[in-house]
Amino acid sequence: TEKTVCYYEELEVPRTVDDKELKAAYRRLAMLYHPDKNFGGNVQEAVEKFQRIQQAYSVLSDPHERAWYDAHRDEILNGVDPSQGYGSSDDDDASKKVFKATKLDLYRYFSPTAFHGFDDVDPKGFFNVFRQVFQTLDEEERDELHRLNSINSSAAKKSSKSSGGSGSTPMAPQFGRSDSSWEEVRQFYSYWDHFSSKLSFAFADKWKLSEAPNREIRRAMEKENKKERDRIRKEFNSQIQELVGYVKKRDVRVERRRAEEAVRREKELADKAKQREATLAEKKQTRERYREEMEEEWKRLDKMIVDMGLHEDEDHKEGSKRNAKKKKEEVANINDSREDAEEGEQQLDNDAQVQNADTQGLEENGDVEETDEDDDELEGWFCELCGKTFKSEQQQQNHEKSKKHKENVKKHHERVLNQIAEEENDMDSDSESVENDDEKLDPEHKP
Repeated sequence: TEKTVCYYEELEVPRTVDDKELKAAYRRLAMLYHPDKNFGGNVQEAVEKFQRIQQAYSVLSDPHERAWYDAHRDEILNGVDPSQGYGSSDDDDASKKVFKATKLDLYRYFSPTAFHGFDDVDPKGFFNVFRQVFQTLDEEERDELHRLNSINSSAAKKSSKSSGGSGSTPMAPQFGRSDSSWEEVRQFYSYWDHFSSKLSFAFADKWKLSEAPNREIRRAMEKENKKERDRIRKEFNSQIQELVGYVKKRDVRVERRRAEEAVRREKELADKAKQREATLAEKKQTRERYREEMEEEWKRLDKMIVDMGLHEDEDHKEGSKRNAKKKKEEVANINDSREDAEEGEQQLDNDAQVQNADTQGLEENGDVEETDEDDDELEGWFCELCGKTFKSEQQQQNHEKSKKHKENVKKHHERVLNQIAEEENDMDSDSESVENDDEKLDPEHKP
């Protein structure tokens, strides 16, 4: 017989190889022995070598399958079926006992040679083979439960009356076919992924309780037997779950579902991105519309102020230029350095500040004299509401965007609206007074 080659030797890597090195070795050998690229050598040998490389990488690249292979590597290389056990250590003895839990040779189903293709008709096909495997495991579980229930005659009678004996235990979800719905596939893997055997594992007992000389030793024997049963049960459950993972990894229905889920998630992300862009665009339009409405409202108020002759100056709304004399009279009100920094204005030089301070003092005492007529000819940029002068139009525009200026504009509008309301009240009062006088002068007026 042909000697079994170690998967690590097949890929020419040590047993301590990491995932990155393993992948690099596989790619190198796959390129070397791929049948489509092996023009000069023996094609048949290249095909067989390529298949062995694929099989080795398929097992070693999966953490669970690699762990199982490492645990049974010596048995496999020496041609010993793990179901029959190998060696005399406790671990080997436990492995041998695990395979006594089922009549199936679980080891051989961890190989790609266990099935041929995915045709539903072929008895050796993937779905027929593993359908039979899991159906057998389920039948063994149900038979064991029925046997345990039958041990106690009263319990067996109660079970048979209420639920019909062995048929009372529900069957596990079926493995299905290649065209089974995803719901059937999901239920199957959901059950077996969390499989926990109900077998008694009595074959794992170390002691025969009938040989106990007294009650105390019997309890000690029971405790050790239970501990060993639990250990073998845990190992058996782990083996079944390893098999389920091996099958799921190769199930074309699972691969198809993953591809569909990937497309669905991609579409969801694209839809969310479009929705987010639409929301942002809508918010931007709302802000723009609100800004335009506010601008229209301010223009309407400004026009109302101008129409009623309540504006302080015709050039106020445009922030027009003012003559130098007026600038010097008003510039003395600039005392807040923080405000100057916020608006990005340049401070006047120290001499100008001293001169302005002196001018302000003279104004308060009524001793300010008229400036030269030449100053009247100088013009600049001036804000009447804030009493500020600027050296450029850009400075004035920056000032009009400042928080302080907006507050002054708001206060000015409030004053104007209050004045309008007062004048309307005065007009109403005058109208009522005239009507009263007319009634007094009317000869037909009756008190």
